[in-house]
Amino acid sequence: DIVPGSLQFVDATGNNAIDANETCYIKFKIANTGMGDGYSCRAVVKATGTTNDVTYNSVNLNVLKMGSTTDVSIPVRTGINTADGSVQFTVQVDEPNGFGTDPQYISVNTRAFEAPYLQVADYTVTGTSGNSLQKKRPFDLQVLLQNTKYGTAENVTVSIELPANVMLLDGDDYTSM
Repeated sequence: DIVPGSLQFVDATGNNAIDANETCYIKFKIANTGMGDGYSCRAVVKATGTTNDVTYNSVNLNVLKMGSTTDVSIPVRTGINTADGSVQFTVQVDEPNGFGTDPQYISVNTRAFEAPYLQVADYTVTGTSGNSLQKKRPFDLQVLLQNTKYGTAENVTVSIELPANVMLLDGDDYTSM
């Protein structure tokens, strides 16, 4: 039997939804209330609804000793093409002799990928002699780059294209964050 109240959805962000590019888990406890040990049991998951780019696999279980309770964790992975919606999972444990569990159901919202939006929020140009720039004199450029959307920006590379007759004297014309 699946222990009543033990079926749950666990995600890394804690928002109780399956986000794009996330690994989550369906977890539950299985109790062997039968008259013998359970061999070759398999936790089986099926899904309906918004399942595009949502992957999961059934899990083979170790021997379920008579009278024991075991924790089961089934990974659910999503890709970049996960869409907004809801997915309904059917979870049950199959046993080769027909002594498996009744199906249990859990519904979870899915969320599409939220792309970050990076833009230059502010900048400062400073000359070597105060705030005025002079021909053939060095100056410093400081740029504030900001992500103005909700998606996480990772592996960002910023580069600057130097205009004609401008030379880079110090630092790099690109940086990675």
